[in-house]
Amino acid sequence: MRKSISKRIALFLLAGLCAVPAGCGSRNDTRIIAFVGDTSTGEYYEICQELWQGVSAYATESGEEATIYTPDDPTVAGVRRGMLSAIEDGADVIVCVGDEMANAVYDLQQQERETEFILIDGIPTDGSGSGKSRIRGNTYSIVFNREEAGFLAGYAAVMEGYRQIGFLGGSAGSDDRRYGSGFVQGAEAAGTALGYTEGEVDIRYRLTTSNAISPTLVSQIGEWFEEGCELICVCGSGPEFVGPEAAGQYGGRVITADMNRLEDSSSTIAASGINHIAVVQLALKGLDEGTLKGGRKNVFGLADGGVSMKLRDDMFEQFTQEDLDRIAEAIGSGEIEVTSSDVVENPEKYEIAICRITGIETEEEEAGEEDASVQTESESEADAGEAQDSTN
Repeated sequence: MRKSISKRIALFLLAGLCAVPAGCGSRNDTRIIAFVGDTSTGEYYEICQELWQGVSAYATESGEEATIYTPDDPTVAGVRRGMLSAIEDGADVIVCVGDEMANAVYDLQQQERETEFILIDGIPTDGSGSGKSRIRGNTYSIVFNREEAGFLAGYAAVMEGYRQIGFLGGSAGSDDRRYGSGFVQGAEAAGTALGYTEGEVDIRYRLTTSNAISPTLVSQIGEWFEEGCELICVCGSGPEFVGPEAAGQYGGRVITADMNRLEDSSSTIAASGINHIAVVQLALKGLDEGTLKGGRKNVFGLADGGVSMKLRDDMFEQFTQEDLDRIAEAIGSGEIEVTSSDVVENPEKYEIAICRITGIETEEEEAGEEDASVQTESESEADAGEAQDSTN
């Protein structure tokens, strides 16, 4: 991470609220974009690194100021203090990611109506477990088309020649379900293109109870490799952290769903997915140009560059990056349709035949994960925002 590319960095140890460097605190004509997150530790730290890199690079190019606030307390109360500190120092826009951030934004978006919030990969929720969510007009909720991202991963795996593959999601929440459904759809489409017969591709499939990093995840991945699985797509922070190491121990390979980790020295990562650097820059550009809508979810997919995937050249010989890019273009244009329905729940209904899904283990979906529970803000409540979803 290159912190030097930002014009100004404010690091806050929130216990003492000490800012570095001095000079924060007064508004001027230059917009201040504050990123609130931990780029060195924590569940989201790699995603935070990418987001901060994207924010700071965008600010440099656009002539704005970028600041970063690192809470010393990862709780909702801690990140809330960080956001309030940024606002007190003159931040016009706050960029954040993570469940705790989503809980903090839920209240602050109403209290701080002059501040704009860009919440990456989530929607503001009250954190009570009741599933109550609300996106107000000054909040720009960015979500990804997970089905499209998963489709690319499944398609690439099977086109490369893998027939024993797996999908391990970090939770039973809707995001991982959607990615897993897309993964199965992509594998099925590739099998069809290759002329495979029924049941010729075996997909081990599991959604775990949480994203926590644990020895159980390592053993699960190890068992699959020992049973003949050649490549596993890991989705969610827990599986993505332990996946490469576990694959190295058991001689397998993984595709990481969200983290752009191809530059890692690991010899087990075959491909990686969503580029958060590009996504946050698209969001900031949309905010500047007035095309990003407040008060609703903004769905980023292949059509607008919000979803992408990169392959390791040394691990993909039959199927190239150029081949994958052509498939991505076909999905983005609508030539290839990826359903938002969960095909894993009813494979026969969605004509999933070439792929034989085994070992399905899922937990009950967490309360509040369903899209129908999201309350958006109407135009009568704020100038910005409409009570509907938006696909950019």
